[in-house]
Amino acid sequence: IADEMIVGEGSLDQLNIEPDQTDAQKECISEYNAFMDWVETADLNDEANWKRVCDTIDVDNFAHYFALEYYTGNLEWPQANLKAYRYLCAEGEEYQEGTVFDGRYRYLLYDTDYSFGLLFLDFFGQEIHERRFEDFMTTNEHTALFRALSQRQDFRDLFASKIMYFVNVVFTRDNVSEAMYQLNIKRHSELNHMITNTDILKDSIWQDWGVGQGDMAKTEAEAPNKYEP
Repeated sequence: IADEMIVGEGSLDQLNIEPDQTDAQKECISEYNAFMDWVETADLNDEANWKRVCDTIDVDNFAHYFALEYYTGNLEWPQANLKAYRYLCAEGEEYQEGTVFDGRYRYLLYDTDYSFGLLFLDFFGQEIHERRFEDFMTTNEHTALFRALSQRQDFRDLFASKIMYFVNVVFTRDNVSEAMYQLNIKRHSELNHMITNTDILKDSIWQDWGVGQGDMAKTEAEAPNKYEP
């Protein structure tokens, strides 16, 4: 991302807990953790507190990210695979308000191979969304942020609007089928080569991946009409 997006002398720093953190990453983690500690008990209906939230994270991005993870039923989230980043200015550089270079934290989609019921649809069935809401109420500091933001009616409306956008626009059966068709054109030979000619996926749960998974994803795309505005 940094190679493709950076304009100027700054850097995109991802929050992580690896031993080889840069000083800038350590500073981001300390700042982010302090913000998370504060937000758990803050009254976000207070406009001064809400301004602090909006100055720290991109709220629209957060709502979009959580709605997408929830809607697709990613079973390996939010207890894992949650990534956040921010742009850090170089010395003497100014942040660009209203852009991804404004210094606020944003969230990245990462490791979604357990979403859309793949592998687990038959086991969990349509209860997956109930399970996700249970996780929202209990899991970690990121879901604590979601709960805090949900104090506000405008955030609840924003989150609901994101869900409806995925239901009615992005993940229609036609769109899902077309995306899978294009993905198959680009990746089928590569995946088949990895399975048949290498040991990369040998004895893994992915060795037989793809058998029936496309039908599962399409089934999920047909089901969500139960949601209404």
